[in-house]
Amino acid sequence: MNGQPPAAWRYCGNQVKLWRTLASVSRETLGETAGYAADTVKSMEQGVRMPTPKLLDTADELFHANGLLGGEAVPGAREVPGPIAGLLRPRS
Repeated sequence: MNGQPPAAWRYCGNQVKLWRTLASVSRETLGETAGYAADTVKSMEQGVRMPTPKLLDTADELFHANGLLGGEAVPGAREVPGPIAGLLRPRS
């Protein structure tokens, strides 16, 4: 690795920030809803930390993204992640 976080982390985090901004939701609100500190959300948005499924699912629900961020466009369908969450799944 070249010292940079994986591109998938940065892309997913960028999408969370984009949706959060469009929804006029603060990092503090997203973090509180997902059970993370605002600084942790910031690290995930910047791609420094891998966005967790919990954050992506919470963001998906909070921003009404209909499964585009998280994994449950259809309740109970977690085995089929949304396009953003799917980027973080290990490749075989």
